[in-house]
Amino acid sequence: MGVGAPSSAPVFSLNLFPPPHTTTLTLSLSHSTTTREAALAAIKLAEADVGVVMDAADLARPAAERALREAGGKLEAALGALARPGKA
Repeated sequence: MGVGAPSSAPVFSLNLFPPPHTTTLTLSLSHSTTTREAALAAIKLAEADVGVVMDAADLARPAAERALREAGGKLEAALGALARPGKA
């Protein structure tokens, strides 16, 4: 190509103002997720069990409570699940 000849290079543009019809992503929890969370929240926990899980697994209170709730409030099951990560 000579000097001043038109280029066939692609042209890129950046639109800083998207059209008003752009879509918005909305996140909503499914019914089964909210039902599961409600069921977990309903499980009563013994304060002593929460303390044992916190100490044994070096977890913060929310994580220890979650582990106990997922184990149905059973201390032994929670500790066993924490000792075997990835196994259900």
